[in-house]
Amino acid sequence: LGFIGWQGIVPAKASEMATRITDLVTSKLLDVSAVFRRIDPSRLSSLLAPGVDRIAEEVVSQIAPAGTGGAAVAAGKAALRGLEPAQ
Repeated sequence: LGFIGWQGIVPAKASEMATRITDLVTSKLLDVSAVFRRIDPSRLSSLLAPGVDRIAEEVVSQIAPAGTGGAAVAAGKAALRGLEPAQ
């Protein structure tokens, strides 16, 4: 490798190496369906809820008419969670 050494080779091949390892892990080492079956739905929803709230507020603020923000945000959050809006 001479003067350049490994410093340039690893970063230059990082994308290719990441692609190969991902393919190997998901096709030969893990059963992706089994991994998803082990996820607790209520735990996942509690982890995702803050992000859903933030995204709902951003979307509604961009598309809702002025003055309807609060009610629209509440309805959007409820709809994203599959719940009835609070009255």
